Amino acid sequence: MASYAARLSAYNASHGTRKPFVATVMPGYDDRAVRGGHFRDRENGAYYCATWDAALRYQPEAIIITSWNEWFEGSQIEPNRSYGSLYLEITREKAREYRLSPAGIGEPAFLGVWQRTDRPVLEGRASQSWIWGFPLTGGRYEPYGGGERLVQYFGKGRMEVNDPAGDRTSPWFVTSGLLTRELITGRLQLGPDRFEVRAPATIPIAGDVDDPNAPTYATFARLLDRLPRAVGEDITEVVDRRGQVGPGGPGGVVAAYFVPETGHTIAAPFWDFLNSTGTVMQDGRLRQAKLFDPTFFVTGLPITEAYWARVRVGGQERWVLIQAFERRVLTYTPDNPPGWQVEMGNIGLHYYTWRYGARGG
Repeated sequence: MASYAARLSAYNASHGTRKPFVATVMPGYDDRAVRGGHFRDRENGAYYCATWDAALRYQPEAIIITSWNEWFEGSQIEPNRSYGSLYLEITREKAREYRLSPAGIGEPAFLGVWQRTDRPVLEGRASQSWIWGFPLTGGRYEPYGGGERLVQYFGKGRMEVNDPAGDRTSPWFVTSGLLTRELITGRLQLGPDRFEVRAPATIPIAGDVDDPNAPTYATFARLLDRLPRAVGEDITEVVDRRGQVGPGGPGGVVAAYFVPETGHTIAAPFWDFLNSTGTVMQDGRLRQAKLFDPTFFVTGLPITEAYWARVRVGGQERWVLIQAFERRVLTYTPDNPPGWQVEMGNIGLHYYTWRYGARGG
């Protein structure tokens, strides 16, 4: 592993490339019975742990496990009579460590932003919904403004560093991508004033991605210029996939806060969520603090009003209130348990699919 990492580093330096380092881990090896070949003692899991630890030290872009069921080579991790589920348990713990390491979250500043809200959720110490979700990619460079910028995709968003020489103590050193605006308008941003024009995304904006009837990002393109609701007005309007708006929603939710910069009013559940306190990881300790500070750091400002829609979630159709913000989509599902009624949409996954034609990588 050390020699390969060194050779790859030398190659990248001499060729001006950023080819990723991919590490391999394995539990042991024994093909003597079939080939009269090689043997590496498993040491009852210790060797597998050691290969994981070595891989993690090199912060690889990906880790390949050799293997699942290579019985003839004696490298299987599938549950068996000899070891039970030991190797799956090791895999679970080490994979979790990798996903939360600088390798899994490719920039220390990204890791700090992620840990603040999502680590307490992962560890079961907070009854609140995910803000970022798990990484879809490692840190990667994308074209921007005639150069490149470091980004990382998560299930629910994208983190960015636009100025690597900037003040790392600033709450804006890491920013959240303007993904909603791009998906709705079809204008893929490649610089401050540079765009690639595409069709708006036809991916459902909330719920199951294979729901044929749910409104999409393209649907919400028709809602950008609708007039704002008055503060205190009950929200009963429903939007369908075609962008038709009419009465018939369940109501019980009011418009709560008007944002003059974009001319839209935030629905009460979302305004409460953006101003809520919860369990966060700060300075290495768990404490109660505002989930969003500054308030619009993660979501950006609202770019549509909130609308009800009949959306399929986990195969079951439900009423879901949806509001698009510059950077995120917020959903309110009254049937969800407390702490999970307001959620961030899976916009990181949706955007990555729209931009690259794939769901991750």
